[in-house]
Amino acid sequence: LYPGDDNLFKFKFMYLHGRKPFDLRDEDAENLRANLNTGGLLFADAGCNGFPAWKRFDESFRAAVKRLYPDQPLT
Repeated sequence: LYPGDDNLFKFKFMYLHGRKPFDLRDEDAENLRANLNTGGLLFADAGCNGFPAWKRFDESFRAAVKRLYPDQPLT
């Protein structure tokens, strides 16, 4: 499922992996944030071991999380 899919709320464990930069549209971010705020868990990893692909995913994922929760650091 994509982050903006209404069916996302059927699942509280979400797994995200990628090889390319990750970006959220506004409606995707809103849907994902709502799921996380109601007990959802997002597990994310770069689905590759080649540099710089994992680095681009990592940097873009961290930027997306900062956009989701600007006042809370990623831990």
